[in-house]
Amino acid sequence: MMLMTLNNQYLKAKVNTKGAELNSVLENNTEYLWQADPKYWPRHAPILFPIVGRLKGDHYQFNGHSYRMTQHGFARDLEFNVLKHNHEMIELELHDDDETKKIYPFKFQLIVIYQLNQHQINTHLIVKNIDNQSIWFSIGAHPGFNIPIQHDLSTFNNYSINIAPKKMYQRLGLKNSFSDFEHQIEEKITKPIQLTHELFKNDARILELNRKETTVMLSNDIDNHGIALNVNHCPYLGIWSAQNAPFVCIEPWWGIADEINHDSDFKTKIGINHLEPNQKFNAQFNMTFF
Repeated sequence: MMLMTLNNQYLKAKVNTKGAELNSVLENNTEYLWQADPKYWPRHAPILFPIVGRLKGDHYQFNGHSYRMTQHGFARDLEFNVLKHNHEMIELELHDDDETKKIYPFKFQLIVIYQLNQHQINTHLIVKNIDNQSIWFSIGAHPGFNIPIQHDLSTFNNYSINIAPKKMYQRLGLKNSFSDFEHQIEEKITKPIQLTHELFKNDARILELNRKETTVMLSNDIDNHGIALNVNHCPYLGIWSAQNAPFVCIEPWWGIADEINHDSDFKTKIGINHLEPNQKFNAQFNMTFF
């Protein structure tokens, strides 16, 4: 486990080789990223692979075999190799081994790239099928942001989330951590969503993005600091905070938790992605800090 540093004229970031996890984003000594206080949530910005959310019974079926896997998969807890690193960019890699094959029977390569660009961090999540069979997977990001960003200047309730485009969204239900499509609701988003801890009393708020370009801005009415996350070709967005915690997560997901009535077949899991041999999948998003 090593902390690798990136910096440019505006930002200084630290990336942990364990999980390829962004651990810190500083601008003018202001820390934007949640600092993993275990009292609330002991992570910063984990990469979710090869599942997003939970499996029913923490297991799935593939080709007649049963495999056990816990929430959000294993990538966030494994050591990545550094393929490239300079002062503004890092490329990290994880591939299958004997241990991953016990719970995920595919040969794969997962590449995570962070690139600084002025006030922005561009993130690429690339999955390559290096197997001689088709592979199935989900992937996502789970970055948490401090609230308040500047301590003592504002509170959780001073912050809001502004989602563009402003339109009617499908908000998905969650029941006991599983996707409840029977109770999804239409939510017309035309103005900023004021943050309160009450918003998250029933877990994450999940929106269907329908793979359309979407920008999610976290800001407040006290100072000028905030974050804007932009993503395209992404099916789901999760917004989450732990109970009464001083942070919020803005999470682009290319996958989602099992449906309540799912039969555990990995190939038919909601939100699953599929790659033929030698194909690759590239998910990307940008975070701008101001």
